[in-house]
Amino acid sequence: LRSGPGTQYKILGKVSAEDHVTIVQTRDGWRQVQTDRGREGWIPAGYLVDTPPASVRLERAEAELADARAALDTSREEAGRRIARLESDSKALRRSSEEIAARDADQKTRITRLQEANRELQTALRWREWLVGAGILVVGMITGALLRGSGRKRGSRVRL
Repeated sequence: LRSGPGTQYKILGKVSAEDHVTIVQTRDGWRQVQTDRGREGWIPAGYLVDTPPASVRLERAEAELADARAALDTSREEAGRRIARLESDSKALRRSSEEIAARDADQKTRITRLQEANRELQTALRWREWLVGAGILVVGMITGALLRGSGRKRGSRVRL
C-alpha cells in the first residue's frame, strides 16, 4: 500500500490477500483503495482481483455449509414432528374408519331384518284381506240362500 500511484511513493503498509478493499479511484494502472480498517493508499491494478482468494472462499463455503446443515437439522426435526403428527392422525382415522365400518355392518344387518319383517307383515296383511274377502263371500252366499228360500215359492218364476 503506497502513498501515491507509483513505485516512487512511500510504502504505507501491507494489504493481505484476504483483505477486502474498496476502490476509490483509478490512475495509470494504479488503484486508490480503502481497506476495511479505514487505511487508504495506492496498489498496482494487477494486484487486485475481483474474486476473493481461496482461503476466503473456503471460509464462506464452510459458513454456508454450517448454515445449510443447521437448516437441514431444523427441517429434519420439523419433518419428524410432522410425520409423528401424521401417524397419529392416521391411527385416529383408522380407528374412526373401523368404528364406521362396524356401525355400517350393524345398520346393514338391521336393514335386512327390517326388510324381512316388512315382507312378513305385507304377507300377513294379504292373508287377512283374503280371509275377510272369503268371509264376505260366504256371508253373502248364506244371506242369499236364506233370502231366496223365505219369501218365494218354489217353481214360481217370472215369465216374459
